[in-house]
Amino acid sequence: MALSEDTVLSLKEKGNQMFAAGQYVEAAETYSRALKRCEKGDETAQTLHKNRAACYLKLERYGDAVADTTAVLTIAPNDIKSLFRRSQALEKLGKTEDAYKDIKTLLYIDPKNREGIAAGRRLMIALSSKAELQSTTDGKVSEAMKILLGSEQSQQDKVKAAKMLAVLAQQEAGAEQIFRIDGVAKFLPQLNGDNAELALPLLLVLAHLCDGHQSRASAVLNQVTTDTLSSLLRSSNSDVSKRTAFVLHRSLTSAVSEDKREHRGSKQAVVVVSAADIKDILQLVLDRLGDPCVCVEGRDGLMEVIIKSSAASSQVAVMFIQLRGVERLLQVAECTHYVKQGSATAPEDGARVLPVGQSTRLQVSVALAKLYENCGDQKNLFKETCASYVSEGVQQETGEAMLAVMSALSALLQGIPEIGGNVFGNAEVLSKMIQLAQSDDSTAKRVAAEAMAHAASDKTRCTAILGEGFEVLKELYKSKDDAIRVRALVGLCRLSSIGEGNTNDRPLAEGSTLRLYKAARKYLVEEKKDVELQKWAAEGVAFLVIDADVKEALVDDEKALESLLDLAKIGDQTVVFGIASMLVSLTNSYDKPQLDPEMEELGKYAQQNLPTPHEKDADEYVKKRIEKLMKAGVIVALAHLAGNTESAVSREMLSRVFLALVNDQKHRGMVIQLGGAKALLPMALEGTEKGKHFAAQAVAKIAITADPRMAFPGQRVLETVRPLVQLLKSEHGLQQFEALMALTNLSSLDADVRNRIVKEKGIQYIESLQFEDHELLRRAATECMCNMVMNEEVFEMYVKDSPTERVKLMTLFAGEEDFELARAASGALAMLTTNKRICEKMMEVRPCLEVLQQLLCSDKNELQYRGVYIVYNMINNSKEIAEKLIENNGLEILMALSQESVVSDETKLWTGKTLDRLVDWGLIQPAQSSSTS
Repeated sequence: MALSEDTVLSLKEKGNQMFAAGQYVEAAETYSRALKRCEKGDETAQTLHKNRAACYLKLERYGDAVADTTAVLTIAPNDIKSLFRRSQALEKLGKTEDAYKDIKTLLYIDPKNREGIAAGRRLMIALSSKAELQSTTDGKVSEAMKILLGSEQSQQDKVKAAKMLAVLAQQEAGAEQIFRIDGVAKFLPQLNGDNAELALPLLLVLAHLCDGHQSRASAVLNQVTTDTLSSLLRSSNSDVSKRTAFVLHRSLTSAVSEDKREHRGSKQAVVVVSAADIKDILQLVLDRLGDPCVCVEGRDGLMEVIIKSSAASSQVAVMFIQLRGVERLLQVAECTHYVKQGSATAPEDGARVLPVGQSTRLQVSVALAKLYENCGDQKNLFKETCASYVSEGVQQETGEAMLAVMSALSALLQGIPEIGGNVFGNAEVLSKMIQLAQSDDSTAKRVAAEAMAHAASDKTRCTAILGEGFEVLKELYKSKDDAIRVRALVGLCRLSSIGEGNTNDRPLAEGSTLRLYKAARKYLVEEKKDVELQKWAAEGVAFLVIDADVKEALVDDEKALESLLDLAKIGDQTVVFGIASMLVSLTNSYDKPQLDPEMEELGKYAQQNLPTPHEKDADEYVKKRIEKLMKAGVIVALAHLAGNTESAVSREMLSRVFLALVNDQKHRGMVIQLGGAKALLPMALEGTEKGKHFAAQAVAKIAITADPRMAFPGQRVLETVRPLVQLLKSEHGLQQFEALMALTNLSSLDADVRNRIVKEKGIQYIESLQFEDHELLRRAATECMCNMVMNEEVFEMYVKDSPTERVKLMTLFAGEEDFELARAASGALAMLTTNKRICEKMMEVRPCLEVLQQLLCSDKNELQYRGVYIVYNMINNSKEIAEKLIENNGLEILMALSQESVVSDETKLWTGKTLDRLVDWGLIQPAQSSSTS
């Protein structure tokens, strides 16, 4: 029950007096007291809400004003004062559209309301200006930042604004504007790991700002403190931790690399990351790498930082090694033997371990490999560090320490086999390994079997386990624990493949590889599939398929093949290398030794076994295997594998397989349809030199026979240019030839493609191949140049040509007996001779007149037509040239063509135009012209 109305009314009156006196705080408090004394929603309460809203407007408490007026409008939606005051508050909050809606409602109720009319005009102008501003990138950035930093904005609106900034930061103009207005410093206080919804898009903004832009990356690293990054890396939200590592990866890699983005030319930030700064960042990475509070995803992300930044800069790799980063990586690898079903579990004694996942060991292996590859003169330090780390580990007495160090050794064997193999070959290490294998502990057996399987990869390292270790692997294979059995099986499979396709050089009895394949098959096809066991079985099969009998058995085994290809699609990068190498073996796309008869004889004399190819590796068998792989869906599997690895070696293998598949033209359509062409482009741009060439050659084959716009839609067609131009530099004539044919096809599409070929400096390589002795290369280069002269820059090269070597070459080629070469050269001249200077240059070429006569008299309609068109251009451009042509039987030939019945209509048309032009020059009489005009 409310108190008496007089009490409420007296408070209301008192509040009104205070408002009139400018005492807005006191007035608002009085209205609030009155509201507590009256019935909610009654007429008096509505008046009090409106009055308090007026106070809040004066006090700039616009959110509270909106709340009070909304309380009235919920009951009385047509209340004029509430509509007007809420519109005022919304306008101040920057919600112009909502403010205008209230004014529109007000004017609908009271069209002559003066205040409403004035506010409506003002809001219309504001909305118009806002729309214009928001149509520009700078305006969008400003609007998003305003919402993000606004104190009155809701969490939902802030998240939307942050996501908009992330989209804008992907564009150079947007990134530049965010940077110009010091956006990073402004939104850093909002970057809180506890607020993942907002932190994730803001971290993406930072990553995009850094991407490929050295100065911005340097500035970001200088602005974002290591304390902030540490806190975010330790976030309980795995996505925040992972994305923070991604920011570090993008920023550090870009800061130590050359800029890749094309900048708009505005003032750039001149900020350089010093060696001390890089050291601090790497120390942060190392500290968090060994931090138990960092989640699995964050830790794997930090290893990506190491992989990418050390690949980008040897300075980073060297500094990381000097900061004892190798030891830290091996410490992470030590924890991986606890991994079960993708997560880390502590051992029974409760020792604290780092959270690691199924892919962590592979990440460690790749990081170690990348550091070693790029560490320059620190390689000896790297080797010594690895050897002493394992040596010290095996000297510890506890079984737990032994398990840990052997897990680290497995990672080393996977990443850098030669270093891991040398360490494994140490008598003390091998002895300790055998002790683990012969213990009663199943985890110890599993770790030992895994390390021995990794060590048994080739002849050099197999020496250490071919003796006692081989027998131990056989005993481990008898285990009832499938996790132990499958690892021992992989070791045996690897040992069986030592001969690498040489049928004379195998350590195991004939037929053993097929028996091992059948054993591995069981883990691949059993109904209740265990992915971890499948992955190990696939690893074993990858080595067994070096044997041609196993190749044939596998491609005829639909269930096993299906399981392997399905495994490739699960998005697990740990399976990429094994399945890729298996597909290389099945398609015989590896480098094959060239047999030298003389060396073969010497080998027999010296009683040495030289490689002897298996009869089932003959071309007809390989072709059938490829057909079966295509039918089984290998293209989809390859596309998945390509998307799940950044390993240069794996990419090379995948490129080899793709090339083997597209060698047969009938497969190219399926490769395009199932995403193979899209997967090839990144591999043609990054990886080993061989890998890039194989991928580029596969792209070339596709571009030769398919419509490039269908095979590489949109911007992708421009991305094909760079790898094809790079392929022109190859030392292999076939690769150069196919690249030329592909570029010819591409350059016929549009000006954008031709501009890209010029930009990628393709013209100099195309021109150089015009001078090749091989007629196919010479012809293909000229056909490509025929299309390229449509480019203004290339055309101008011929105009400015001094001496006239380019024009001379085209003129001479136009007179060659090779029809395709003559057609391409004369086609180019037909376009070039529209320019008077080029016509004059042609006349400087000694056999020019003979070449023109040869074209005009050709029995090939295409050459004849081109010849007439060139002659027309030359006569049209210069009376002097026209006179010389007439003096050298040109008129007789033209008159004959005009009357010849067998020439094409096009030839006859341009012959008539040429004779008409001679009439215009006054060089012949109209009666001599065949023209009807």
